[in-house]
Amino acid sequence: MNTFRLDYDAAGGLLNPSGRDLFLAALKARPDSDILFVAHGWLNDRLASQQLFNFFAQGLAPKLVCGVSWPSHPWKSNAAGLVKGGAELASYYLMKERAAKVGAAFAGDLRRLHAELPDLRIHLAGHSFGARLVTAAAQASAPDGAAAFIASMTLVQAAFSHNSFAPEGGFRDVLSRRLVRGPILVTHSTHDRAIGQGYPLASRLKKQNASSLGDASDPYGGLGRNGALGLTPAECMHLNLGDLQVLRTFLAYPVINLNADRVFQGHTDIEKLELLETLKSLWCPADTALPDPQS
Repeated sequence: MNTFRLDYDAAGGLLNPSGRDLFLAALKARPDSDILFVAHGWLNDRLASQQLFNFFAQGLAPKLVCGVSWPSHPWKSNAAGLVKGGAELASYYLMKERAAKVGAAFAGDLRRLHAELPDLRIHLAGHSFGARLVTAAAQASAPDGAAAFIASMTLVQAAFSHNSFAPEGGFRDVLSRRLVRGPILVTHSTHDRAIGQGYPLASRLKKQNASSLGDASDPYGGLGRNGALGLTPAECMHLNLGDLQVLRTFLAYPVINLNADRVFQGHTDIEKLELLETLKSLWCPADTALPDPQS
């Protein structure tokens, strides 16, 4: 199969260096191609993460897919996938920080890969807290003064702040420095209860606010519910997931919010053809490139 996986521990250490060697050998056989790195979300065990990786690998074949696995499940989740008190809430805070830590470590492997295969087009995708992981990786991918090399990034029902790319946001430099050369795609759905209810509830426990829970007026709302907020019209385009012809017209935009209300009916309801076709629209023939972000 066209899929590989990199397994990281809680500190960002790579657990399977032999797997990385096999992966690198496969890439060297096709150094001018596209590769998608996919990070799974919160409370995914090895079986669940491999199922997600296989979904992308089978749907995007013959393109290569590499899963990014990280320990995201110290305790069991509840049936609804919502944040509730006690151990699961503690898990939420721990996993939020761990995703960022592993992402920063993963960035080192991306830099080494780019140095060895500079013509390889590297795409990132992440679900839930996995979206936070790949965004942290993008943020750490190119030190000041270094050229950006991430081709695109797709955040699928992301479990972090809808203000993250705004001027006051923690990941603003990913946008302001154009650390992703192509678009940052952000899916969002009103049917995502985990991000629409659980995420803002957990995020506001230390700072209470009277705004409506989870919607665009809530300062603690999440990307997976509302998309990226606080951006100028020149920075962000708003489209619907699945409208591929329109999407291809706007790939030069730094951020593209993709309304997934028609497609995703829940936080984990993401294994859909529309998502695969969206990712395929980012692939480039060997003699072309994504639109120049400065043009």
